[in-house]
Amino acid sequence: VLATVTPSAPSAIATTALRLSANDAAGAHALAHGRPVDDDLGAALRIMDARASTLDGESSVALTEITNLVDSHAVSRPIDRLARVARVAALRAAGRDQEADLIDDEFMRGGGDPATPRTETEPSVPVEAEPERPAEPQPPLFGRSLADALDDAWARVRRQPLQGALDPLTDRARIEGLCDEAVALIGAGHTESAEATLLLHMDTVDAQVDAGGVVVDDFFVLLAGMFDRLGLTTEEAATLERLRSAHQRAGSELPGPIEERLVEIRAMLDDLG
Repeated sequence: VLATVTPSAPSAIATTALRLSANDAAGAHALAHGRPVDDDLGAALRIMDARASTLDGESSVALTEITNLVDSHAVSRPIDRLARVARVAALRAAGRDQEADLIDDEFMRGGGDPATPRTETEPSVPVEAEPERPAEPQPPLFGRSLADALDDAWARVRRQPLQGALDPLTDRARIEGLCDEAVALIGAGHTESAEATLLLHMDTVDAQVDAGGVVVDDFFVLLAGMFDRLGLTTEEAATLERLRSAHQRAGSELPGPIEERLVEIRAMLDDLG
């Protein structure tokens, strides 16, 4: 599907993320290498190119590219976070776990990357950038019947056939890295690219469940949370229902807080319908 859309930075990000999730470094390089850094999208692609270098075993090249990008361009907080994820991955690939741990610990305390320390007076948003505004919530039914709204939501998040061989998502560090990339896209306002990327990962999870693997909740929960933020209640419900279906096929239980949220949404929609 991504190969058929008009070439653009958002579609390139979604396709590059797919290549990275399949450990296809050459494919990711072909899409992201040498992209101009005119905005957050260009910066994200350059960082993803660095991730591809790490996959290629060129962690030193990746670290140099990330450092040059952060030092040479004013990057937003979401892109700064994406750079941190790529830097940590490159450091770990180079066997420099202690430095990677320092960066992770610093971020957990909210202080940023030790390599680019923040001062107490530094603003959280670059001076030249406008503060990010949350998307305006939208009515969940848009004048449709509840049945039609749910049908549309299911069509939006439906499972698609997996292209290529199954590359199971079982490594926790890799899963967290993919989630961080999607969070960066959401934070930068590129929700369509984030949605496409998360749906691709959800398709992989469904395929690995069919092959006898375990359910990875992260991508479903992240997409449901994005829909919640956008006020798309039926889409949130459909996403969590799809996660429940994956758990049922795997013979596992939907985690309690997710089940509670799904019950809450269904009650809300019943009131609307």
